Amino acid sequence: MTAVTIELIQAKQTELAALIAQLQATPVQASTTIYIEEETFDLAPGEHYAGAVLDANGEHMHHLVLMAAKPASDLDWKAALEWAEEVGGALPTRQEQALLFANCKPHLTPRWHWSCEEQETEASYAWLCSFDYGHQGNHRKSFEGSAVAVRQITLAASPEVPARKPLAQVNRYCSAGMCLATDREHEADCPRAASPEQPK
Repeated sequence: MTAVTIELIQAKQTELAALIAQLQATPVQASTTIYIEEETFDLAPGEHYAGAVLDANGEHMHHLVLMAAKPASDLDWKAALEWAEEVGGALPTRQEQALLFANCKPHLTPRWHWSCEEQETEASYAWLCSFDYGHQGNHRKSFEGSAVAVRQITLAASPEVPARKPLAQVNRYCSAGMCLATDREHEADCPRAASPEQPK
């Protein structure tokens, strides 16, 4: 058994003081309030709402809608792009495909579907998503596969700040999504920050 000495206690005190100083010097991450604008939009017969698409900083970019149109046959990548444009939409991005799989799986054929994104290092390949189990991969653009069309609903930025709501409502739903107030001690329950720059 190690003998307890004044030197040992002082060494432990020094070690503890260093740990306390290190923790005190660590910046505390500021709380974040997310506000998703209230919005109403119509879905055509057969369309399904897929959810909100966020950027890398968690800012709301647009809403995503799965369109009702389906191609009559399998298509190569270029033909799939043209078909989606013809029906008034676009092929989804890889991020949007993940959202479709999460929220619209009952309305998707369990096969692989083209995305609108080319493979970054090989121009003859494009990305796809399998809607049976969510795997993403790539195929030659000349291969024929399934496709779905989506449309985006982008909300117009507004400089106005909405009326505040009681804190009890902040943890429920705003009309178009969840408003998360992570700082529960903050009295300003649902303020809208300055409108973020629109993605290009």
